[in-house]
Amino acid sequence: MTRRMIVGWKSSWAGAVSIALVMGFAACASIETTIAPLPPNQGSYSASIVGGDLGANLTGNAMFGYQTNSSGITEFVIFLWSGNVPGTNFDIVTLFRENLDLPLPGTYVIENADGGGQQEGFLAAYVFSGATAFGAFLSVSGTLTIAVSSTDSIEGTFDFAGSLDPASIGVNTDSVTVSGSFTAVPGQIPRI
Repeated sequence: MTRRMIVGWKSSWAGAVSIALVMGFAACASIETTIAPLPPNQGSYSASIVGGDLGANLTGNAMFGYQTNSSGITEFVIFLWSGNVPGTNFDIVTLFRENLDLPLPGTYVIENADGGGQQEGFLAAYVFSGATAFGAFLSVSGTLTIAVSSTDSIEGTFDFAGSLDPASIGVNTDSVTVSGSFTAVPGQIPRI
């Protein structure tokens, strides 16, 4: 089965924030992707996912950097992942904003992805892929606390509520809570 996934983060100061998730399936034996597999051992994170029939304790890699979204807007991104990215079995947590400055230590609001333009806060998403399901949960509310911030490392904690994106497949849960901690190192953020 071939899976082509495009996760586009669209945001605008003047307009509403929308996050589009587009997936196409075709009958083949290979995965079609536009990025190379991510290297292992890039920072670290741990997170807990709670909601409905979903529950997971995750650990994996963490990096921060910049990504240009599908609308051509460059964003600052904290990218947390475990599993085979790109591939068929993975978990991704992203925290991102249009403000390109390295975030200073402090607490930031995680904003509603459907609630208008970003202000000083971040948006967040939890995306997973498994053998029979693909899901994306977009931030509704939450907080991101940065404890340490330098060009070499960003450390912090996060907690957000996420709402199921309607393009998800095989997911029976409407909302989740995602919380965890990370130590992220600089890296090239993939465009999936």
